[in-house]
Amino acid sequence: MVHRRAWALALGLAACTGPQARSKKSVAELLAAGDPAAAARLIESRRAEYGASNSALYDLDLGLALHYAGAYRESAARFESAATRLDELYTKSVSAAGGRLLANENISDFRGRPLDRALGQFFDALNYALLGEPDEALVAVRRLEAFLDELGQTAQEPAPYPDDGLARY
Repeated sequence: MVHRRAWALALGLAACTGPQARSKKSVAELLAAGDPAAAARLIESRRAEYGASNSALYDLDLGLALHYAGAYRESAARFESAATRLDELYTKSVSAAGGRLLANENISDFRGRPLDRALGQFFDALNYALLGEPDEALVAVRRLEAFLDELGQTAQEPAPYPDDGLARY
């Protein structure tokens, strides 16, 4: 009897991981194997698994894979799309955030952490630098600087991500 319950629990937990967790592992394996183009294709083929609430996460994941694949313009477009979506979500009203406390957090939009936003902007700047577009790269760097400055002013102590020395460098 206990054995059956253990199997039922294991199967239930496996079902909760969903296909996205398996997809993430496959993408990581492709990136580690040095095939970022295949990783980007896999992410694109599994767009539906992200769902509408994770559109920014999809753009961040695809943007990173495209960057490593050398598709800098496409990567920059994905990072800019993610930044736009994260900015929209960041500026949503507090009352909407309070409503999420009553619902399952998994059904709310992916808002990203400060690290996610900073890394997206960092790679966006790298993309433009690698494309030989220094003016666009500087715009991305200034956006990153402004974000980090704002983060430093609004972060509560102790800040989980107070600044980014590499990005500022």
